[in-house]
Amino acid sequence: MHRFRAAFIVLFVFALMACGEAESSAESLDFDDQAMAVSGMAMAAESEAMVVREVPVEVEVIREVPVEVVVEKVVEKSVTAAPAPAIAPAAAAPQVPDTSVVERQIIRTGTLSVVVTELAAAVTQVDDIMAGIPGAFVAASNIQQDDPRRVSTITLRVPVEAFDATLAALRNVGAEVIDEDIRSQDVTAQYTDLTARLRNATAAEQQLLDILTRAQNVQDTIAVQRELTVVRERIEVLQGQLNLLTNQTSLATIVLRLHPAADLIVMREIPSHFRMHDSTSLSLSVWNEGTVDLKQVEVVDRLDPGMIFLAASDGGVYSAAAHTVSWTIDRLGPGEARFLGSDVRLESEALEMEARAEVSTSSPESVGDNNRAEATLTFHVDLSIFKDGPAAVPVGRDVAYNLEYRNSGNTDARNVRLEERLSDGMQFVRADGGGRFDAERNAIVWEFPRLGPGHTDHVSYVARVEADAGRLQTDTAITSDEPDRADVDNTSTTFLTVLPEDVADREIWNPGDTAGESVDRLGQLAQWAVDAGVTIGIIGVPVLVVLAIPVLGVRAIRRRRRARSAGAAVEEAPTDPA
Repeated sequence: MHRFRAAFIVLFVFALMACGEAESSAESLDFDDQAMAVSGMAMAAESEAMVVREVPVEVEVIREVPVEVVVEKVVEKSVTAAPAPAIAPAAAAPQVPDTSVVERQIIRTGTLSVVVTELAAAVTQVDDIMAGIPGAFVAASNIQQDDPRRVSTITLRVPVEAFDATLAALRNVGAEVIDEDIRSQDVTAQYTDLTARLRNATAAEQQLLDILTRAQNVQDTIAVQRELTVVRERIEVLQGQLNLLTNQTSLATIVLRLHPAADLIVMREIPSHFRMHDSTSLSLSVWNEGTVDLKQVEVVDRLDPGMIFLAASDGGVYSAAAHTVSWTIDRLGPGEARFLGSDVRLESEALEMEARAEVSTSSPESVGDNNRAEATLTFHVDLSIFKDGPAAVPVGRDVAYNLEYRNSGNTDARNVRLEERLSDGMQFVRADGGGRFDAERNAIVWEFPRLGPGHTDHVSYVARVEADAGRLQTDTAITSDEPDRADVDNTSTTFLTVLPEDVADREIWNPGDTAGESVDRLGQLAQWAVDAGVTIGIIGVPVLVVLAIPVLGVRAIRRRRRARSAGAAVEEAPTDPA
């Protein structure tokens, strides 16, 4: 009977607790989820700053169930006065806030992204700010290398009353604030609900302790203590949730992101082929080596005086006064590159032209020497001379030579001089192309004010051979005011064989001017002989066969006739009577 009464009392008490907690069970579940998400929300980075206004929230007043009155009546009927058994000391009483005056409970979080020119100095400045705020501390720190492609993050906890002042101080850490997100969450309702549930659980614990002191036997004591353990566990959970909420409302969270200043880079390419008096393209590239946007990027390309502007890509603007081409890029995103270019015509007498590009931006930028890039165009002259004429001539005959000259370089050759020095056994007759004879030097000279890049032309002259039989040598040379890139082909030496009689109509083998040419001509002669033999073999043999058939037939007929004649003579001869 006593066991039944104790069980009835315990069940009645818990029924009263369930009534007090049923109304706020849904809000408790929501709070558990929200409490777990607060820290994650403080760490998240938003792209746009937003301020949440504080909206008055109606404070829900949870009525307290008169547990003491009901339990007291039951106890008086079922439990008589008895000595209280020894029980374990109760745990320390939970801290239940006074809800008679409800203060608004706000969780404040902020995310701030700034650009810093020197990472180490910025981290030191943050440490100094935190040291000057009582109760503030660094919750987490992830400092990356001072690299424009990596971002450092510092998580700060400050008293909520110092939240605004701390944000204002942190804005001055960087050279530019690129993102700011401030949020406020009103958790007054959750706070009040947790407080009421904790108060009810504490009251139930006290009533169970009172019942435990009046228990009459061991079975009742064990049953009450078992339920008391459950109530105490519930109190600990509620107290932990309340402590977490109190921590989040008393200390604000600030996530500070330190972006190193981006590195603005410009590079340019030298054209692979360019030539004086022709047009060419000057290309350059600009890109953002960083994690933040670069605003108002200005690109200026200063042209050489010898570069005549023709056109520009991507809206480039030419300034005739400054002789520059300019581009304006409103925004250059992280890792983004732009390729720009301009077309120019090259007109100059200099052997070098230079185009210099410079970039700048209104955004903070890391210090570097890659904001300028030059392209130097180098010009050169490459003259060459080629000579064509006979290799042998009889005494007293005229010999004619043709001279071909060329400028294979990419710029003008000025004051070009072409000179042909005759042998002592040769007498000048005439020259075309403006050539003049210098008797003192026994040379023919041609002079040209300018020979453009890639230009080819030729001249010729006639001289009479007056020397005795032998070999004559003539030297040809071409020069200009500019240094020649490869002067190995600027001279030519030829030899002329003088014959003692007029054998102009005869076939004379020309050995060539050099050993290589001689070998080539011998090879050509041998090839000619082989080709002639093959031709004779292919055509001559069938012809001989055709011609031989009639001859052999005639010979066979003659043999037959002779044989017949001989047989007839034998038959007509007289018989010897002896």
